[in-house]
Order: sequence, then C-alpha cells, then structure tokens
Amino acid sequence: MPIAGEPHWDSLIDALDLDVCYIAPLRAMGIAGLLTATRLTRSVSCTGVPEYVESGVAFGFDSRGGKPQIVINVDAEKAEGIDFSSQLLKFARNIQNS
Repeated sequence: MPIAGEPHWDSLIDALDLDVCYIAPLRAMGIAGLLTATRLTRSVSCTGVPEYVESGVAFGFDSRGGKPQIVINVDAEKAEGIDFSSQLLKFARNIQNS
C-alpha cells in the first residue's frame, strides 16, 4: 500500500488489523514512528534490513558467510510483547540496546 506523508501508524495498523508489520527499506521516512505504533498496538515488527533490527525492530533476517541468520532485538521483542522461545534465542544472533 503506497503511503504519502507521515501517517498515523497506530491507526493504520488497527484499521488493517495487523499482527505483524514487515518493514521494507524506507527511503523517504524514518522508522521511529512506526516502531512506536508497533509497541502501542502490540504488533510484531520484522524486516530484512539488519540495520533496522539494531535500530529497534523486533526481529529480522541477515546473511553471514552466505548463510541465512535470524537477528533478534531482545529489548524490542519485550516492548512489543513477544516471548520468543529460549531455543530460538540460542539459535539467533541477539542484539540488546540497553
């Protein structure tokens, strides 16, 4: 869905009844407002942009040495109300911002 300007993300997430928000690379706007909305609505944020996980997206995907890797931001996971299993956390590359 094309978006013009800075939308009210929480209203958009509620209107679309989203459980998961996949955040594609964004050029024209930052992700801070969207991440605030995912926390308010308890919608899971995910991405294929590893730098976004470092910036607060709950989880994403990366490639290291030609192999896929799951990346989890532990602080964002908790803020969005997610409780990933300990087995997944052991398998993934974990990031903590605090």
